[in-house]
Amino acid sequence: LSSSSSSSSSTSSSATSFLVPVAQTTRIQAYSISLNPESTQQRVDMYLPKAVFVGHALEGVRVADNGVDGYRQSMAKALRLGLESMNNGQSQQQQQQVIAVLDDDFRVTKDFETQWRRLSKSTQCYHNTLLTGGVVLLGVTVWDSGFWNKVDSRPQQHIHDGLCMDAHQFVRGSFASLFSRKAAEMALEWMAHTPSDRPFDWFWMDYVDLGYPVRGVVQPPLMVADVEHQSLVDPNRTPSNKKGITANEQRVDAAYRHKLHRWGDVDNYVPPSGM
Repeated sequence: LSSSSSSSSSTSSSATSFLVPVAQTTRIQAYSISLNPESTQQRVDMYLPKAVFVGHALEGVRVADNGVDGYRQSMAKALRLGLESMNNGQSQQQQQQVIAVLDDDFRVTKDFETQWRRLSKSTQCYHNTLLTGGVVLLGVTVWDSGFWNKVDSRPQQHIHDGLCMDAHQFVRGSFASLFSRKAAEMALEWMAHTPSDRPFDWFWMDYVDLGYPVRGVVQPPLMVADVEHQSLVDPNRTPSNKKGITANEQRVDAAYRHKLHRWGDVDNYVPPSGM
């Protein structure tokens, strides 16, 4: 996980959390927590858009043979750090802050700064969601293609401000999430009372069922997961666990995932080496 002055991913089991004043959208402090021992301060700095984030690496947790549990523990650590930082802040600013949690392997749209400004000005997708105790997902994974058909048939019903949609039972992914204080507190409570093998992103629908908004940015997503390597959470999710798979085959699978999730072309998102 990664974390910020506060602090999940479809492929890796690490995250980032940082405090984001609702009115402020630049130079956000971000601490990176990763289950991947190869994640270093330099790697974190390469991942984060420098005009928006300031990255700091933290040691994560590792749970042998259980990526889902390890991911949940890393997420919990990030959210606790975020709430602690929030509680230590000035009281008049506490209600305006949110906690951002990013997986250490996210990729960023090449047009991130422009799209971030667009999102941060959105009433429905950003301000109202966070100020009413909700969660903003900077990208999502949708595995059911039939769901996209419903969105396409009634875009005005499903898409808010031309860029985000409400979470649905098929909406997954916690690789780039902005939590309000209430959402962070409830996520910790949820993890304390649900089985350790339940994927964290199942929290979204449980939270929606309680009446809180969870909205994902889809036109276009600001961040996506790096699906060109084997998942540390679920090794069966990517083909890199198959014996003899080539880099090109992995790339083809990544292109398929981008199409399925409607992330756009793989090349539209910047990998660590490009930051």
